[in-house]
Parts: sequence; structure tokens; C-alpha cells
Amino acid sequence: LHNRVHEIDFAARKFTVFVWVSSVCPTSKSYIIRMNELQAEFGQDVAFWAVNSSAMEETTEIAEVYETGKWPLNFTVLKDDKNLLADRFGAKVCPDVFVFNREGKLEYRGGVDDSRDPAKVRQRYLHSVLRSLLDGNRPQWRYQPPNGCCPIDRVELPEPPKN
Repeated sequence: LHNRVHEIDFAARKFTVFVWVSSVCPTSKSYIIRMNELQAEFGQDVAFWAVNSSAMEETTEIAEVYETGKWPLNFTVLKDDKNLLADRFGAKVCPDVFVFNREGKLEYRGGVDDSRDPAKVRQRYLHSVLRSLLDGNRPQWRYQPPNGCCPIDRVELPEPPKN
């Protein structure tokens, strides 16, 4: 956001988490507190980045929700204007989570947990994955379906010129 360029250094921490967010999706917003709790617990060893790739969301509305809103995120939100990150990672919905190790190898992809409703969570996927990885163990899951409901609105690319 704010026209700043950020360099992602996977080697800076033991692991790096990317979570796709939307300022208009109620499900995505319902994960703010959960993601802040994860960042507070694991932030010393894990870098957290939020990514918004939605073509229909402006940086001002993203900042209003995730920087100055009632419960702002406690980590940086990136605006992926051309869906470059979403396309490269294969992100489809908000929230969709990706965990990488220091070498940039994908360790986990999928949901934060098993319920959109925080009161009904029984499995905290991302918490378990990070705990296992930081303890030097293989995580129980490499993939769990993300339970986001809002698909990422892709940028319409112009048609290539016809010869």
C-alpha cells in the first residue's frame, strides 16, 4: 500500500507466511484477530505478510480496514495490482495461506483453520503447522482447503494483438 515497494527475504526469518485478504469480504475480515494472534505468538521466528490481489479494491479501502480499522492487522499489507503474486502462488480466495521456509520452499498451503466462525474452530491448521515446523517436525498437513468465500477478482488482461 502507499506506493511502497517491499523486498521479501525468505532467509530473514525461519518461515514466511503470506495470507490473502479482502477489505470487502466478511470472512476475510473475520480472520484479522486470528492472524494477529498468530503473528503475536510466532512473529519472532515467522515473517507475516498480507496480500490483496483484488482488482476491484482500492488501496484506500484496504488501508481503512487493515491499517486504521477497528482491528488493524499487525503486519504489512501488500497490494498486488496485477495479480502477479496471486497468479504465481495460485491464490484463489480470501483468506488463502502459504507458508515458505528459508529456502523459499512451500511447506503449507490452505486454510488458517476449519471454521469461518471463530467460536466453532476445532482445528487450527496454520497454528499446528507453524508449531510443528518451528519444533523441527514435519507438519500434519501440507494442504487443507481454505474456507474463504470471496474469490480473488483478477485483472482483465488486454487481448494480444492479432497478426
